[in-house]
Amino acid sequence: MVTVNRSQFLENTKFRGGAARIRFRLSVVLAFSIGTLVLLAVLAVLALQVRANVKNTLDLLNDKAQFILKSVERDVASHLNPVREQLEFIARQIEDGAYDITDRKQLGTLLTGALAPLPQVDRIVVVDPNRRAFGIRRNPDHKTEVIERIIVAQPIDTEAHQNLMTTKGIIWGRLVHRNGETFLTVQRALRRDGNIIGFIGAGVSTTELSRVADETGALLSQPTGN
Repeated sequence: MVTVNRSQFLENTKFRGGAARIRFRLSVVLAFSIGTLVLLAVLAVLALQVRANVKNTLDLLNDKAQFILKSVERDVASHLNPVREQLEFIARQIEDGAYDITDRKQLGTLLTGALAPLPQVDRIVVVDPNRRAFGIRRNPDHKTEVIERIIVAQPIDTEAHQNLMTTKGIIWGRLVHRNGETFLTVQRALRRDGNIIGFIGAGVSTTELSRVADETGALLSQPTGN
């Protein structure tokens, strides 16, 4: 018969219990460590995907914005550049002496021909040094008529007037409102032998520019994927 020492039995039991608790703790730590590593790996993958998606979205938005801005720039240029070029042509004709601003018949023929290819312009006016204005106006029914008047001296924007007097070329001026429509003014001083002999100006309708702005707003409001 085998006799077991009670103290030895208890000691062996405590050892086995302690070993079991250690193994349990190691299993928990191991499981937690593996879970943490898996979680970190998943988060890293998600972060990379989110970053890639954000970059792609920003790239698409940037491309879309650049395309829209270039379209707007092209539309605005096609609306305003012909006016600037036409006024420059008329100004050079007058400055070179090909046309006399005191000859109303001759000047009327020139301005009527210049107005014809510019549907965005409602009038072209030439002003002599005595403030006598002569021009051609396009009516709402698209017919043209001669306009003549004396420009009454009024308080002026000194800076704008000085800019017009000193600038050799076209100046885009202030907005004016006529018959419920807004026009952008374009002006130029006429010079001969270094002296100012008059001014030429035109009113450019902003209706077409408003349409361009509306279309731009519609494009910007569309989802990027469209």
